[in-house]
Order: sequence, then structure tokens, then C-alpha cells
Amino acid sequence: MRKLLPFLCLPFCHVCIAQNTALNFNGTNSYVSTTANPVPVAGDFTVELWTYVASVGTGLREFVSQGSSTGGQNFYIGTDFSNGNIRCGDPWQITGIAMPVNQWVHVALVRSGTTAYLYLNGVLKGSQAGYTISTGGTNFKIGNQFGALSEYYNGKIDEVRVWNVARTAAQIIAGMDKPVSVSSTGLVAYYKLNEGSGTVAGNSTATTGLNGTLVNSPAWVSSPVQFSANALNFDGVDDQVVIPAASQYDISSGTVECWVNASSLGIINHEIVGARSTVGSRYSFHISSSAIGLWNGTLYVSVPYSAATGTWYHLAFVCNGTQTIVYVNGVSIGTIAQAFSSMTGLPVIIGISKNTDGSQSEAFNGSIDEVRIWNTQRTQAQIQANMNITLTGTEAGLVGLFSFDLGNAGGDNSNLVTAIDNTSNANHGVLTNFALTGSSSNFAVHSLALLPVILNSFTASREGSQAILQWQTAQEENSRSFAIERSADGLTYISIGNVDAAGNSSSPRSYSFTDAAPVNGKNYYRLKQVDLDGLFTYSETRALDFSLSNGLSWWLPGNRTVAIRLKQGNNEHFTITDTNGRNVQQGQLSGGMASVPLSMPGMYVVKVFTNAGELSSEIVVP
Repeated sequence: MRKLLPFLCLPFCHVCIAQNTALNFNGTNSYVSTTANPVPVAGDFTVELWTYVASVGTGLREFVSQGSSTGGQNFYIGTDFSNGNIRCGDPWQITGIAMPVNQWVHVALVRSGTTAYLYLNGVLKGSQAGYTISTGGTNFKIGNQFGALSEYYNGKIDEVRVWNVARTAAQIIAGMDKPVSVSSTGLVAYYKLNEGSGTVAGNSTATTGLNGTLVNSPAWVSSPVQFSANALNFDGVDDQVVIPAASQYDISSGTVECWVNASSLGIINHEIVGARSTVGSRYSFHISSSAIGLWNGTLYVSVPYSAATGTWYHLAFVCNGTQTIVYVNGVSIGTIAQAFSSMTGLPVIIGISKNTDGSQSEAFNGSIDEVRIWNTQRTQAQIQANMNITLTGTEAGLVGLFSFDLGNAGGDNSNLVTAIDNTSNANHGVLTNFALTGSSSNFAVHSLALLPVILNSFTASREGSQAILQWQTAQEENSRSFAIERSADGLTYISIGNVDAAGNSSSPRSYSFTDAAPVNGKNYYRLKQVDLDGLFTYSETRALDFSLSNGLSWWLPGNRTVAIRLKQGNNEHFTITDTNGRNVQQGQLSGGMASVPLSMPGMYVVKVFTNAGELSSEIVVP
């Protein structure tokens, strides 16, 4: 699932699929040549591309190169079929890193200082100190060695990017399954290879003189390396995504989210996603024609729900270590009085159940999208605010994000078998048993209408008897307004005001609103972001306490921080306890004030000890 960029779509077109091609090199004499040298001889750089090695060949074969055959240290990335390894220029010919074959793979070589780093699918595989280039040569090539050397590549290449900066692992992962702006800082050359015909491989950046010329007719072929608003369709027989075991999935309390659209539903419990294998289960989530439930390896417990086929539903499962709340489309449908098991080291499987007798069952028939695993308990407001948004992978507490946004929906995606994990963990899954051609058992369209507003910050503070709300957007597209909503209990909200939005803005914009008449006691605030089409989503919640009877007040300025204030206070001692009475924070007020971070959402009690006695107030941290 991903927001479609406006310039990719025709007017009134709900889903638009652009031409997407790659170049297929014959291994004999075909390549792309330029008359420029975009890879810096001195300084940092990054060169990245997608490539498909059809089979193991012989000799040396280069994906890209730049240099001179007359000597010196030269740049190239290629394969050495004598040992099956990747090689990265004269400074690092023997990397010891195997090149995967018969699948599309993202390769990135980064030089930072004088050390080179090699990434496959965004995962660091090795490094080499003393990586220096002594000659820039005159021709950057795709599919062959520089100069008069003949190390022709036999395979496909797409999305070649050359940067004069050292890209971080997070940046590489973030750009693997989405396009980057041609004006991105440091992007020198960008060969999208989407021409589909002709003899020119165009450079998309503003740097002139970098277009490539096709020599000896490398073939234009359809490419699955396409950045689309996709889901993954499962055939209900044996399709599955297998994500390797990792400690970050051994959550005892946390949240699992996804979108599902079942093609068929019966009385059996079709598995959606779970940490389980043939040795046991920690948790797995299921849907049938009448219920949604949790299996923890011992018991299956469900809550009633009648889901229709052919309809998209957002599901969220929030476990606090004792019980699990089930949300559908951001609304709780009930609580399962059951937690996850204690088993660890299990893979995460999407779309089918692995059983301890070695069999597989409960295969899901339909589409699944935007699978997210969090090590934090998401609140209802957080679920509602983010369920229609494709996340970046950098969100706090997010340990797994699978958006399935590569691929040509319903097209030929053969050998595109990596399910990218967009978090920094880069624990990618493998598409197993998928046909990867046609309308089923393949990538499928899932284009949600997403709000084009990125919220940088949202804070609430108390000034006397008024609440001051402030927020800032990073960018806006077709945004209409922000409705300010208030609640006395954190459940039922009313609108108390409206602020016009910028409409369209690519730079930060700041807004504010004053609630001149907050209710006595706790006040919960949220923003309802509305676009020009009337679509909307909610921000996270902020809270202030206007209980004035004892002079103790608090508010939540953001980032799960509690601000405490004691009227006419000074250096009093305070404690914050959870609902079980356990002390989670304590300290001294400074001038009657304190700002205290809390690690988890939930209900807390703040107590301040004064000469006149103990003052206390309940706090709900969303």
C-alpha cells in the first residue's frame, strides 16, 4: 500500500500503471555507454541498482563500471563466476560475498571516507578498508567493464542510481521499494530505464551529459521493479511469506496490524499472520466467516465478527501481556482474555498455519497488505491515525513493516521473491509458492485514499486557565482544514474549533489554537485532518489536567512525556505508579515543575508529597 504520486496518474484515474522496463544484456557484446564519469574519484559515493542474474555463468561480469584499462584503481560492481562472489573494483576484487541468482536483488556499494560497504537488499554484507580509486576514466558503463575490456553482463538491470554522498543503511532501505526525487541531495545520475524502446538510456537528474547509449542492442524487457500501491494476493492453497526468526518478534506485549481482503471465508480459521512454525506457536491471528481470533499454541480464543468477502478491513491486535484487544477499522470489537505464549525464536509466517505435525493448514485466500509488528501497545487513537498511511519504517516501537509495494499488480513478477522489511532491522521475508503472474497468487492493487499531510509535531500546554495547542506540518497536498476535537474521558470527542490548512505546501507550516474554556478536570485533544475530498484522519492524542482544587496539574506535551506542576510548589518529592501500584518514576519537583518520560502507554497515578499531605491525580497516557 502506498500513496500514488499525482503526476503518475491521469485525471479521474483511480489506479494508473506506468510503463516499467529494464535492460536485458546478452553477455556477449551488449551494454550501455556514457561519455561521463559520475562516480567521484575522491570523496564519498553510493552506487545502487536492481539486478537479476539468470544463472551461474563463467568469468568476470560487470553490472556497472567506470575507469580506464591503462591502469590504476578502477570502480566497478560485478560478479566473479569462478567463485560466485560479488566483486567491487580493483580495491575489493575478492569480497567473499555470494551473489544470489534467479531472483531480483538490490545491490548498493557505499564509500564513506576510505572504507567501502556492500549491501544486498539493504543488509550490510561486508566492508573493505582502504577503498581508493586512482582513475575516474571517461565512460560510465552499464553491463560491461570500462575501457576496451570485455566483461559483458548476462542478465537484467534496473533503477541505477549514482550519488556523491555516502547513503546510510536506513536511506538505502527506504529507497529500495520507492522512487527517489530526482532533485535529492547528492543524486548525480539516475537511470530509471523506463524508455522501453530506442537507443538512449536517459539520466533523470538535472546534471547534463550523462545520458547513456545502448550498444549492440541490449533488450528492453518488462520489469517487476516497479513502485506501486500494492498488496499481496494469496491463493488459499500454499502461498505464504516466510520471515526469518528474529528476537524483535518475541513480543509479550505489543501490537500486530494488517489490512485483509478475503476472496472466500468459511468456518475454518484462516491464518493471517503469526509467529509460529512446526515446533510451536507464540501467536497467530485468524479470521473466519463469523469471528476473528488468536491462537497462542495452547488455546484458540475469538471474538464474533462477520466480515464480508471482497472488502478491505484493517485489523489490529493489541496485547498487554494478559489480554488482547481486537480492532477492526480502528474500532474495538472485543477483548480476548488471552496473551501470547513464551516460545521464542520462531519465524513469522503470513498466509498459512504451520503445525507441529509438520503439516500446513488454514491457508488464507485473498489479499493482505501493510503488515506491521510493534513492541509497544498502540492506542486506539494511534491506530486510527496511522491505519490509512504507509509508514516510513522509522516509527518508534515498529520492529517489522511489510508493505509489498514492489511489483506490477497482476503482471509478470517472476523471480521478485523478496518481501522487504522497511524497518532498520531489514529482516526481509521470502515469497514462497506464489505464481507471480496473473490476477491471483501475485501482487495486487491496494490503493487507499491517503491524506497528503505529514505532521511534524503536535503539542498541548497550559497557560493559566487556557489550553494552547500547537502543531506543525512538514508538507501538505490538497489539505483543507484541521478540526480540533476535545474529550473529557478520552473516548467521546466533540469539535471545539476549526483551523484552515495551507492547501499545498512543501515547507514547514505552523498552526495554533486556544481552548479558552477547557472543562474542569482532564481534557483530551486531537486533530482531525481533512483534505479537499472530505477524507480525514486523526492525530495522536494530547492531554491536559485542569483540576484546580488541590493545585496539582499535569499535561502531556508529546513523545509520551508527562509534565507535572504544583501551584505554589517548590522542591516536593513525587512518584508515578502504574495500575498495579508499581513505582515507575520518582524524583523532585524543581520550582514546582517536572517533566517525566514514560516508556509505555496506559493509566498512571502521580503523587506529590507536601507538608500539608499527599496530592494525587490519575494520568492516562495514550
